[in-house]
Amino acid sequence: MNLEGSYCASFENRVPIPSPISQQLCGLLQMIYLLKDFNCKISVVKLPSYSSTEPFRPLSSWGEIHPEAISKYYVEKKLSLESQTSMIRFWEQLEDENAPLRAIVNGHLISVREDFYDSLINKMIGSTPFRVSRVIVDVMRIYSLGISDFIISERLKSLVRCNALKVIQRNDRFYDSVLQKEQRHL
Repeated sequence: MNLEGSYCASFENRVPIPSPISQQLCGLLQMIYLLKDFNCKISVVKLPSYSSTEPFRPLSSWGEIHPEAISKYYVEKKLSLESQTSMIRFWEQLEDENAPLRAIVNGHLISVREDFYDSLINKMIGSTPFRVSRVIVDVMRIYSLGISDFIISERLKSLVRCNALKVIQRNDRFYDSVLQKEQRHL
C-alpha cells in the first residue's frame, strides 16, 4: 500500500490525527481498524508538500502551519468503504507480521528489523568520542527519515548494551552522554 505524503483523519467530531511519519501512519491505520465496527464517516486531509505562504518551505508536519492558516490547507476527502477496507486489511497484515518497527521506504509502510537504521547511525559515528545528541541531530538532518529522535536514541542505547559502543562520559540525560565505538567495531 503506497501512502506517500502526510495525512490526518477526521471523524464526524473533527479530531485531527496527523501522520507524517511511520508511527503516526500506523496510528491512523490502527484507528481505522478499531472503528471498523462503528460505521463511522471517515475523512482524510493530505498535508501539502510545501507552504503556500511566506516563507516558502517544505512541510513535514501539521505543526509547522500556523493555526490561523490551517484552513487554507484543509481539503477534506471522504474515505470510501473500499479504501477503509483496504486500510483495515493492510493494518491486519502489519499486525500479523508482528515486527518491532515499521518504516516508510519509497512511500511504502513496511515492517523492518529493529536494527534497520543502524547502518545510517553508524555512518555518523567516527572513531572519536561523540555526544549522543550530535549523532541524533546529524542522522535526522542528513537523512530526513521521518523518524523521531527517540528511535535513534534507543538504537544507540542498544548498541551500548551489545558492546558496539562504550560510554565515555555518562550523563543523567542520555542525550548529553559521550559515547565511542568499541575498538573491534572500527
